[in-house]
Amino acid sequence: ETVAKPFMAKIESRIISAQTEELDSRIKSVEGKDIAAIDAAIKEIDSDKYSDMLRKHYVKKANSVKSELARKELAALCGSVDGLAKDKLAEIKKKIDEKNFAKYIKNPFSRKISYLIDDFDRKEVAAVFANIAKATREELDKLRGIINEGKYDTALTDPYISKISDREQAIGVEEFTAKCEKIGEMDKAALAAIKSEFTSGKYDSSITEKYAAKLSEREVQLEKQEIADLCRDMEKMDIPALTALEKTLSDEKYNKDYTAEYFAKIKEYKTSCEKKEIAALCANISSMKKEELAELRKKLSDPKYKKEYTEEFFGKIKDAEDQLEKKEIAELCKDISKADRKALSDITAKISDAKYNKEFTAPYFEQIKKRGLELDNAEVDEICKDIEKKNRAELKTISEKISADKFDKEYT
Repeated sequence: ETVAKPFMAKIESRIISAQTEELDSRIKSVEGKDIAAIDAAIKEIDSDKYSDMLRKHYVKKANSVKSELARKELAALCGSVDGLAKDKLAEIKKKIDEKNFAKYIKNPFSRKISYLIDDFDRKEVAAVFANIAKATREELDKLRGIINEGKYDTALTDPYISKISDREQAIGVEEFTAKCEKIGEMDKAALAAIKSEFTSGKYDSSITEKYAAKLSEREVQLEKQEIADLCRDMEKMDIPALTALEKTLSDEKYNKDYTAEYFAKIKEYKTSCEKKEIAALCANISSMKKEELAELRKKLSDPKYKKEYTEEFFGKIKDAEDQLEKKEIAELCKDISKADRKALSDITAKISDAKYNKEFTAPYFEQIKKRGLELDNAEVDEICKDIEKKNRAELKTISEKISADKFDKEYT
């Protein structure tokens, strides 16, 4: 060992020199080759054949060559990427990602392509959403659909979500304002709908306050028009219809200030209708029968008719009834002047009925009395016929007969 020791250092030095020469030659042999050749060289270098120091040094050196070659390969792959279409950029990025290179080598190139793809998307997204400030609701729905599809990175589309919402709100305001401009033309249903929007809180008070007066004015117009429409044919209505109209107008939904004039007209027309109805009922009083007059009297006594309107007709009914009664009595008494005693008795019995007004029968009782006297006198004349030829006994008999109470003393 004492003799060999001085030579061992020289031997080891020579071994290292030889290995160094060998490794330098191996590294030189792969320069300009492909990655596979370099990987094969690295595999050879990274073995127990070489010392740890050399092995590590030359593996690092080989990797450096590999890295440089990889960079050149990736640089060549990415050399003319400016202006490429998005799908071409995606193909290049896919190729980069598939390369079995260290991330620190691939990442700069991958980031560059990703940036170009993102830039392409940014420009495309910007173009897609360029007119968002003027978009219609349908167009906004399409834009929202594009976001939901996930075609673009959320980092690119997220800023437009709030812009879509803002535009929708702006459209709502535009539509609301457009509707408000037509408040003066709205019907009741449309006005009720927009009024609910006024109170929804969706719109700034500066907008609702601007149209509040117009809304109130239209409400008044429609209410007045509705009332006027209800009362349009008032003059043609009968009393039940007018009463129903009166009830309708009494509804709390109608302002009393707007219905007051119509209540006055209803009263006027109801009075007119009542008078016309009464007049129609009484139109033929003079030709009515007794039973018809009684029925008419009953109808006019209905509480629905005011006494002040029926009073004159009750008088006419009374006159007509009196005329009928007079005619009936006159019919019963038409043959008094020719009646015998029995007929006179029958007539007297009939016109003595309590149903007849004594004022109307009085003249006929006078006629009956007169006719009775005529019959009495005729009977006396008959009894006293040829009285100058009668004997005493016969004269006594005649005297007794004409002394009866039924004969007029003055005449007998």
